[in-house]
Amino acid sequence: MSSRSLVAPALFALALLVGLSTLLPTVAGSALAAPSYYRAGNPEYGMSVFVYGNPGTTARDFGKLQELNFWWQKSLFRWRDIETDCKGCFKWDEADRVV
Repeated sequence: MSSRSLVAPALFALALLVGLSTLLPTVAGSALAAPSYYRAGNPEYGMSVFVYGNPGTTARDFGKLQELNFWWQKSLFRWRDIETDCKGCFKWDEADRVV
């Protein structure tokens, strides 16, 4: 068997070893380190709400979310509602109100 025919299997074996090494347990000291990513508290739940363009019901809707223990909300912002009259002319008033 030539040395060239051994290159591909050797590279595959090396890639497999490197990939499997990420699954092995970490060193004891680093296993106790705090995670560097955001970790939600007792699962945090949220809800999509449609308050954009509805200033009369926003306080009521947000109040209901809090009563139900939903601690974040997701709202839709259509670009055509922000850049309305001309290209480069932005109206952020309603988006600022919702945020």
